[in-house]
Amino acid sequence: MNPGNEPEADASSEISHGGFERLLRFLLPGVAAISLVAFMLAQRISIDRDLRIVAPAAVAPGQAFPVRALLYADLRAVEGARLVAEPVRVRLLDGDGHPLAGAKALQLKPGFRNTLEGIVTMPEGARGPVRLRAEHADGSLATDIVVRAVPGPKSLVLLPRSVRPLQRLSLGPPRVEVGQVAPSALSVAVGGGGCVPEYPCHVFIYVGSPAAAVTLPVSGSLTVSRQPGGGPTSGVRVAEVIVHGPEASMEIRAHRGGVLVARRQIRLPVLLGVPALSLAEEPGGQRGQLRLMAEPGPCIVDLFQGGRRLASATVAECSQRFALPRVMAPLSAEPLRVQVRRDPFAATSAAVRVLDGRPVDDPTRIAELTADAAANRADDPLVRACSRDPRTCAGDRPDLAARYLLAVLEDGIVSVPTAASGQARAIGRLAKQKAWVRTATFLSLGLCGVTLALLVARRGLRGGVQARAWMAAADDRARLQRRARHRSWLMVSASVAALLLAFVAVALYVAARDG
Repeated sequence: MNPGNEPEADASSEISHGGFERLLRFLLPGVAAISLVAFMLAQRISIDRDLRIVAPAAVAPGQAFPVRALLYADLRAVEGARLVAEPVRVRLLDGDGHPLAGAKALQLKPGFRNTLEGIVTMPEGARGPVRLRAEHADGSLATDIVVRAVPGPKSLVLLPRSVRPLQRLSLGPPRVEVGQVAPSALSVAVGGGGCVPEYPCHVFIYVGSPAAAVTLPVSGSLTVSRQPGGGPTSGVRVAEVIVHGPEASMEIRAHRGGVLVARRQIRLPVLLGVPALSLAEEPGGQRGQLRLMAEPGPCIVDLFQGGRRLASATVAECSQRFALPRVMAPLSAEPLRVQVRRDPFAATSAAVRVLDGRPVDDPTRIAELTADAAANRADDPLVRACSRDPRTCAGDRPDLAARYLLAVLEDGIVSVPTAASGQARAIGRLAKQKAWVRTATFLSLGLCGVTLALLVARRGLRGGVQARAWMAAADDRARLQRRARHRSWLMVSASVAALLLAFVAVALYVAARDG
C-alpha cells in the first residue's frame, strides 16, 4: 500500500465520473426526445383498413358453406373506402381458439369486384358454436364470426322486395258477366318475381273450375308477345308480355264457348334496377344455362337448396350463357334457388330463378312445391287447391302448374348475411398499443427528468464545495463564505426546478395530446 498514490487514484476516479456524467447529460435528452417522437408518431396511427366476412349463421356438420370476405382500404379517404384483393385465409376454431379437428385453413380467391370468396366445409364432428376466423396474410387484420354447427332451417326466409306500391302485384276483384258462370279463380304468378321493363316476362295464369279459356287484350303499358292459348282449362296457362315503363296493368278475360264470362284487372309487379335473367333448359331438365340480360360483365351467383346456402361464386361473364357453378347437389333432389346480383353488399337488386329438375310425372313434385309455396303465399288459389289435392290441381298441364308454384317462390329474395367486421377488434388492439407507448413515454420522461435533475444538483453542489474551499484557502471572511454557500444553493435549486418544470410541461403536453 502506497499512500502516495491515493491522490492519483482520486483524480482518475474523478475523471471517470466526470466522463460518465457528461455522457448522461448528452444521452438522457436524446432518450427523452426519442420517446416524445415515438409518442407523436403513435398518435398519428389510425385504423385505415377493415376486414369483413360474410357467412351463414348456422351450418350442419359435414356441410359446405360459402364465405365471402370484404377487405376495405383507405377508410378515411375523402372519396370513400375501396375494396382491395389481398391474401386472406379463413379457418375454423373451437371455443378455446384452437384449430377445429378435421378443418383445414382455406386461402380465399379473388372474386367479384375485389371481393374474396371460397367454400368451407364444416367437419363432421363439429358441435355447438364454432368460430370462423378470417386473417390477412401479414397478420395485421383478423375477424371472427360465430357459426353454429347445427342443422340449418328447413326452408329459406324470403323477404319482399322494397318497391313502390304501384310496382307490386295487385289483383282487382273479378267481374262476372251477366248470366255467366265464372271460374272459381283467376290468379297469376310472375316468373322471376316481376317484370323487367323491355324484356320478355312470363305470366302464369291459374284458372279455377268450371274450365275456361283466357286471353289478354291489348294494353298501352305492355305488349302481349304470346297469348296464353291452349284452349279451356281448369289449370295453368302461360303468357309472355313485355312491359313498357315503371308501371303496367293488364286484364285477364275468361271465355267459354267463345263467350266472355269474366274478367279481372291485374297490376303486374315491375322490377326497376334489377337485370332480367333468362333460362335455357337443357335436355332432361336436369341443369339449365342462365344469361343475364344486361351490360357485359361479371356477377355473383348465390345458390340455395332447401334451407341451405350452397355457394356464392363469381361468374366472369354473365351476359353470355353460363352454367351454374358445379358446387351444388344434384338438381333432381329438390328445387335449387338461383340469385344473380351485381351488388357485392346486398341482394336487393338480385334476379331470381328457382329450378326444379325432377320429372313432370314425379308424384311428390307438386305436393312438395306446394308446401314450399305455402310458406310464401298461403292465400294463393292454386296453392290452396294443391294443398287440398295435389293430384288434381295441376289440370292438363302439370308442368305449367309446377312452374306457377316456382314463380310463387321467386316472389321474394334471400338476403345476404350481415357482414362481421374486425374493425372494433383492431381499434381495441391499437388502443392498447397506444396506451403502452404513452406509459413508456411517461416513464422515460420521468426517469430522464429526475436523473438530469440529480446530475445538475450534484454538479452544482460540488461546484459550491470547491468554491468554498478556494475561499477558505484564500482566508476570506466567514460572512462571504456563507453568502457564497447560499448563492450556490439558490442557483442549484433554480436549475433543478427549471429542469423538472420543463419535463413536467412536456409530460402535460403528452397527456393533453393523448386525451
